[in-house]
Amino acid sequence: DGTVRYYEGVLIDITAEVSASLSSSILSGVLESTTDLVVVFDDTERLRYANGAARSFLGLSKEDVQGRPHFSRLFPSIDGAWARSLLTSRGWSGEVTIEDTRGRPTPLWAVVTGHEGRDGQAYVATIARDLTQVKETQRRLEELITAKDVFVATVSHELRNPLTGIVGLAEELRDSYQE
Repeated sequence: DGTVRYYEGVLIDITAEVSASLSSSILSGVLESTTDLVVVFDDTERLRYANGAARSFLGLSKEDVQGRPHFSRLFPSIDGAWARSLLTSRGWSGEVTIEDTRGRPTPLWAVVTGHEGRDGQAYVATIARDLTQVKETQRRLEELITAKDVFVATVSHELRNPLTGIVGLAEELRDSYQE
């Protein structure tokens, strides 16, 4: 019928891109669902990422995160070329105490590591876990150990007094049983 029928096209394999996108989606879901605080700063101490737990703890919305200088609030004792120095070290981990949104001091266990981004900029990633319940449990355990020690001392004293009399009378009977 005189109609020319042909198709022309290009096929591009996007398997790697789809896989990377899926991996990124999974990682993002994990970071957003964890109860640990996850934050990333650039080498100018500006906040670049904060997961849901960190935003809630710091009282930030998603819009508040980008570019805000929050590093010194979390780690006031770290200054200078901290981001670059973390790139060449194993990072830092330890306990820090910072104020939550209500101004209450909150103990955190933090792991701070440095890495270089694809853009050549140094970044600092921090993962922190709230230790409030751990500290409360430790305090309560110390109270229970003290209460146990007091109880054992009291029971020991209360048992020792009557036993002293019984032992004395038993010795008297042993020494003079025939009389």
